[in-house]
Amino acid sequence: MGSDKVQFLEMTRVPPTNGVAGDADWLSFAAMRVAGERETGAGSMIVLHSRSIPDLGRTAWRACLALFVLLSIDVPRIAAADASIHVELNAAESVPQSHCRLTFVVENSAPSAIDTLKLDLAVFDREGTIQRRMVVEMGPVRATKTIVRTFNVETDCGQIGSILLNEVTACAPGELATCLDRLTLSSRSSTIRFFK
Repeated sequence: MGSDKVQFLEMTRVPPTNGVAGDADWLSFAAMRVAGERETGAGSMIVLHSRSIPDLGRTAWRACLALFVLLSIDVPRIAAADASIHVELNAAESVPQSHCRLTFVVENSAPSAIDTLKLDLAVFDREGTIQRRMVVEMGPVRATKTIVRTFNVETDCGQIGSILLNEVTACAPGELATCLDRLTLSSRSSTIRFFK
């Protein structure tokens, strides 16, 4: 549930409006707040009531509270946190001045947009020796959208053996570690491995 917190504000018993205070006529209620992410402070309030908590039973009452908490959670936001971001090395093309043009396909399967996604990439030769380090911006990417990003590397394509996703240096919305976990990688090149 990330940073969501369930806070029980109060549980009390109040008499009916007609002033008759028989046990069976008391109204019982509980108020809960499901706090949203710290950035937005969003939350929702649920008010539950029943004719009598003793009649309903403590176990059943707690089950009702848990059910309403689950129903109040922002499902799309949780789905966005779990949805993968797929980055594919689609092509490596030799260009003038012995440079290599790398084309990536970025697929955002989440129902929310990616504002920024900066990746620290390490380029290795065929013997496994690192040749270049570069930070590339893969965002922004709209919700449930696939885009193409192209970058030039000052190395001949024939010299590249693999590309390592070393780290995520910027990611929004979300935390760096979470974005790294969400990333899945693949390569269409038969000669260049793309991994993390």
